[in-house]
Formats: sequence, C-alpha cells, structure tokens
Amino acid sequence: MIHSSSPPPTTTEITVTAPDRPAALHSLLQTGLHALAQRTAPDDPTLTTRIPTHLLQVTRVLHDSAGPDGHTIRAHVALPYGVLERAALHHRPDLLSRPLYLTGTPGAAHHALRHALTDVGFTVTPTHRPGTTALHGEAFVQARATVTDTTCVAAAQVHFTLDGQPPVTGNATGSGPTPHLAAHAALTHAANLCAHPLILALLETP
Repeated sequence: MIHSSSPPPTTTEITVTAPDRPAALHSLLQTGLHALAQRTAPDDPTLTTRIPTHLLQVTRVLHDSAGPDGHTIRAHVALPYGVLERAALHHRPDLLSRPLYLTGTPGAAHHALRHALTDVGFTVTPTHRPGTTALHGEAFVQARATVTDTTCVAAAQVHFTLDGQPPVTGNATGSGPTPHLAAHAALTHAANLCAHPLILALLETP
C-alpha cells in the first residue's frame, strides 16, 4: 500500500523522433521506461521487463510537432514511487532480508521514511541488532512565515546517512494551521524526498 504522503514519482525528460506521431508516442514510452530503469539499476538489464508499462505517465509535454525529420516529442515521463523500487529489489532479496534501523530521526521524518521503506518491502526495526543496516537521520526545521491568520509555513532539511556513505538530503516546505503542523508537513515532505535516493544507495551495497 502506498500512503497518501508517499514520496514523489521518479521523473525524467525524454526526446524522441519517429516517422509519425503514434510511432513517436510509442518510442517515448519505451525510451522513458528504459531511461528510468537505467537510472535506478544500471547493472540489471531485465529491470524493464518487471515494470508494468501501463503505469508510466506522461506528466508534461514540452514539444509535440512534425518536422522534416519526422514527428518529435519532448516530454517528462514518470513512474509512481514504489514501482521502480520494488522491481529493482526483486533481484536483491538479500537487502529485504536485512532489517533497517533508523536512528537520530525526529518523529515526523522517521514516520514518513519508515512508511516509504516498508511500502517497498523493507523491514524497519526499532532496535539495533546484529545484521541490521543503520540509517542515521538528522533534521532541521524552522518556522518561515505566517501566510494568513490560519496558515503557517515551515522549512525543513533532513539528512540520512547510510553506514558512512555521503548523506542524502531533502529540503522542503510545509504549511498548516499551526507552527507544529507546518513543521510536521515540512519534515514529512523532506523525508519523502530522501526515500528513492536512499533505496538507490542500498541497491549499491554488497
């Protein structure tokens, strides 16, 4: 189950040219799927075969017209969070068998990242024990402004470090009727931005 506060989709920009528009659309989807798979697991040549192609979305069309060389389309394509990640982890059952331990992470950020990781098959444990993979988190949040009498805005920055690797950082803003809820929203969004990069880092671990 993907929760309502899930991480954003994975997106890339693609340009294709084909003899006509239907062929260009087909090429756009195939090329987009391949590009997203390559960015997620470049050493897994069969990843695209495990991704349901109907889940690929064209989120923004930047160019769509015929020319002397054929029909050209330039667009952003995306896959919802969880699709690429689950497909890539299918060939890494060893990763899913190792519990993840989140340490040093404030409540809202911890809750968001735990949901994002368990949604794709990881087990997140509340205690550190032999065989677990540690993720250390740090977060900073600051009230930014009161937009109206009923809306507050906060900014958050979250860092997650995987066993000494360079930290993955998420920056986000959030709003709410109180400073506390605005900070909660900002921390949640910032942590969600870290989910996909952290899974990429985990896929690179032996």
